[in-house]
Amino acid sequence: MRPVRSPYWDFGSVSTRVKVLAQCSQRTESARFAGYSDCGRGWLEGFPEALETAFPNTTVQTCIVHLIRHSLSSASSQERKALAAALKPIYRAESADRAATLLDEFERSELGQRYPDVVRSWRQKWTFVIPFLRFPP
Repeated sequence: MRPVRSPYWDFGSVSTRVKVLAQCSQRTESARFAGYSDCGRGWLEGFPEALETAFPNTTVQTCIVHLIRHSLSSASSQERKALAAALKPIYRAESADRAATLLDEFERSELGQRYPDVVRSWRQKWTFVIPFLRFPP
């Protein structure tokens, strides 16, 4: 049996953990009072902002592998390979501007029209995708 783990990462000091958890719980409570039923998901969505508040010099980025896997999960098994190939130039672009242009092109493509949820997902997470592009391949 696996031990139960706390829903936070260890950032070193107890005071830092308290700050991060307080920020996340405040966002979760706000989501609950605003009528969102999935408060657990709201906690995770508020986590990057809590990290940036606790650690102002931190670069927060989305795990590109998880974003791609999420994108492919909405595609049929016959189209996953084509969808993966269409997304590859976006996350391998040499700059954020070029990646944004490629995402626009993907949105207008046949696959982009067939899978608007993929485009919507990338756009919602875009702020946390583009830091990935700052690092060399």
